[in-house]
Amino acid sequence: MPPLSQTFAVRHIESGVNGRLTAPAFLDLFQEIAGNDADRLGFSLDALAQRRLTWMLLRLFVRFDAPLPRLGDALTLTTWPSGHNGLSAWRDAVAVDTDGQALARVTTQWVIVDLDRRRPTRLPDDLYGFERPDLGRLDLADTPPTAPETVTDAAQVFVRRSDLDANRHANNARYVEWALEPLANGFLDAHRLATLDVLWKAEAFRGDRLEAIAGPDASGEPLAFAHAVAHADGRTSALVRTRWHTV
Repeated sequence: MPPLSQTFAVRHIESGVNGRLTAPAFLDLFQEIAGNDADRLGFSLDALAQRRLTWMLLRLFVRFDAPLPRLGDALTLTTWPSGHNGLSAWRDAVAVDTDGQALARVTTQWVIVDLDRRRPTRLPDDLYGFERPDLGRLDLADTPPTAPETVTDAAQVFVRRSDLDANRHANNARYVEWALEPLANGFLDAHRLATLDVLWKAEAFRGDRLEAIAGPDASGEPLAFAHAVAHADGRTSALVRTRWHTV
């Protein structure tokens, strides 16, 4: 089965204060095409729900190669299933602008979750009973994101109904919004994301109160940050590592 490509024009609701597609909105577009490809291959959320199963994203890494497009401009996303084992499935994607310039490369790791137990289960035997494109996979960092050792910024978050997806928990892209929220306006105005690495740990539901924290990454790089989004009881919902370019 060939990879799936779709072209999206940046809408007002997807552009940020600098007039460009925001990183969370970019992830929304990736999830859109990933869902469309899963549907094409017979493993949509609806198809899995009939087995009392669902997809959940475990890990995501994005390398941003260029500034994301501005309001009204377009980008083309191409995605394909890039590997699997007994417990995880990988999906990659590339984004290019209208001139074919590389904008971003994405790799993701997914698990199948039993809806009744809300726990991961083995992938169905028929999940990859088709020929997948041999287009490679962007390797995830060996060391996953960790919480900041020193917290320099924090923000409070309240999970709204509008943050939820079909699995009735907070959508993956919302965690990225929350993780970036503690960073100062001055920093965000003067920098753009170079890489984004996210590890999801626990679900968040409507009414949950979360705290997003950020601080220097353990690598010591000057434009690298560690982020965490945690519940009031201390449970970590997501860990994020970001690296930035100066605009």
